[in-house]
Amino acid sequence: MASIKKYATAKGHMWRVQYRSPDGKSRTKRGFETKAKAQAWADKNAAKIHTGEWQQPERSTVTINNLIDRLFRISEWKPSWRARLATTADTHVRPQWGHLTPQQITQSAVRDWLASLKVADYAQKDENGQWTGAMKPMSGSSKRHCLTALAGALDLAVTDNIIRTNPARGFPLPKKAKSPQRFLTRDQVANLAKAVEHPTVVWVLATTGMRFGELAGLQVGDIDFKAKRIHIERNAVWVDGKSVVGTPKTEEQRTVTAPEFIFTMLRRHCAAKLPSAWVFSNGAEPMPRPYSSKHWFQRGVAQCVNDGVLPYRVTLHDLRHTAASLMVSSGANVKLVQRQLGHASAAMTLDTYAALFDDDLDGLRGRMDESFSGVVSLSSNF
Repeated sequence: MASIKKYATAKGHMWRVQYRSPDGKSRTKRGFETKAKAQAWADKNAAKIHTGEWQQPERSTVTINNLIDRLFRISEWKPSWRARLATTADTHVRPQWGHLTPQQITQSAVRDWLASLKVADYAQKDENGQWTGAMKPMSGSSKRHCLTALAGALDLAVTDNIIRTNPARGFPLPKKAKSPQRFLTRDQVANLAKAVEHPTVVWVLATTGMRFGELAGLQVGDIDFKAKRIHIERNAVWVDGKSVVGTPKTEEQRTVTAPEFIFTMLRRHCAAKLPSAWVFSNGAEPMPRPYSSKHWFQRGVAQCVNDGVLPYRVTLHDLRHTAASLMVSSGANVKLVQRQLGHASAAMTLDTYAALFDDDLDGLRGRMDESFSGVVSLSSNF
């Protein structure tokens, strides 16, 4: 039961409400001009306590910026993802929501915000060849990143009973545009390898299915030349100009194999190096990923496209797709492909590369026809 009392101030009498909160503390709310206003607030506060909607007054001032800061302190993200999400939060989430409290955010406002998000279209130039800076709608994947930062912060508000439900959850997520899978033939891989500064990198990615960060994280001691095995134990990425070494994407180490000629190439890279040395490096650190069009990989791709030996531009990740394609065409089953690529399950491999296995059905039929060719004539059940 709350008590309402009058107290003196320099400007006259005011009214205060004294009550006991659900956490057992005696609390006071001051500053009411009349007893009626104090009583109205007390009744509303009692109703919130009864329904479980009451929250500590100090929590009512917690902002989204406070929650985002805390989210980044407690989350155990991989360095590259943390850096990407931090940029997204600073660029898109904090300017829109950072100064607000969780109670001020509605689901409809979040959905309107997602629909309105735009980014600069740096692919456009004016007649003078200058970047126009025109804006285009943000991709579905980038919108999901924005929502991850906001929803994660609001999840903390729900956990702390600042709000009852998360307004950034409970509605359809923005659709991710599916990038086309591009596969190179063996000859196209060979032509690309000839055109780049680091041909062994192209060959290893296109035959083992490693991610580039896994390749960059390879140390000499990870390669068993006798057993023809490569142990993937770490992932190396560059964040803010510095190399960061962590675990593989799925958090699980794995062992892959490769054709004999790959090990011949790797042996040359490992010669006279200590077991702890990076196989591919620029000095003492792992090789950085070639992101821009000025780096060695994209320069080689551009040359191959211009020369007509590649039908289209490819990315480093397309070499991973290529490896999957070459494995399947060589007769590898889905479990072997899953193991090489480091997918969490065979179902994930099938979901990603279902078309490859469908295309291989004709080859399977032909091999079965051949294997049964001398047996079918013995049967009289036709």
